[in-house]
Amino acid sequence: MTDIYNAASRGNPLDPRTIERLTKLLGLLGSSFDGERAAAALKADHLIRDHGLTWNEVIAVPKRITSPETLSELCGWLLGHSEILSPWEINFLQEISSLKSISPKQRDVLDAISEKVRGYRAAGGLA
Repeated sequence: MTDIYNAASRGNPLDPRTIERLTKLLGLLGSSFDGERAAAALKADHLIRDHGLTWNEVIAVPKRITSPETLSELCGWLLGHSEILSPWEINFLQEISSLKSISPKQRDVLDAISEKVRGYRAAGGLA
């Protein structure tokens, strides 16, 4: 649903009432009646297109980095948890994110921040 709300910033708002209508239409796709399923699918498609959206924009799942491959990706992933990072840690990550390599001391700090974020996630923090 993230993209639905992002669409609002592009001038294609789906207000809560429209989202509720779409949800009801999609619920009818489980009907045992072929005609009811077809009508619901058509109405849902029209609803989305009338708002200037595509189905890809409505149901697109943001790409998640499951295993950061570069220093820049790792720093970006860690910065995505800035609510638990100190201002110093945020600044550190921003500074090293564009470097080609880091020192052993910087690696130790990066590892400590990574452990902090992983511990937070394991304890039920943000996904």
